[in-house]
Amino acid sequence: MKYRKVRIAFSVLCGIFCLLLVAMWMRSYSKNDDLRGMVGQRVFNVQSLRGELGIGLWAWQFRPIQWRVSSETVDESFERLWPPVKDKRPLSIIGIRWQKFPNDMTMFVIQFWALALVSAAIAATPWIFWRFRLRTLLIGMTLVAVVLGVAVATS
Repeated sequence: MKYRKVRIAFSVLCGIFCLLLVAMWMRSYSKNDDLRGMVGQRVFNVQSLRGELGIGLWAWQFRPIQWRVSSETVDESFERLWPPVKDKRPLSIIGIRWQKFPNDMTMFVIQFWALALVSAAIAATPWIFWRFRLRTLLIGMTLVAVVLGVAVATS
């Protein structure tokens, strides 16, 4: 077992990150956490609300704003994080949205469960012993091409 300690450390760090994402996911249903500040002439915003994590960047022509972190209790008046995108793109099925608004605002929204799932998969990856042959690689590539083809055909 080569690099066993490195694999253990990597898996533990990814597992802790996954647990923190799950905790933040649960918190997002009772609190609206917001980090906002200026990056050049644009406002950078990271926000979590109702199971979603959003990152936004938009132009700002007024006086510069200071970096701030805020948290407020979620009640019935809170809607979704940003306007939901009503499209049939493949990534919107798992809750990933990327949209550009007319006022020069770009946003990226992803649901916490997708982030936690990816983090858990990355934590498990070092323990899989990969032994591929050319045939296995070709079968895998064919399956990926079929899934992508179906996703494009349905959009």
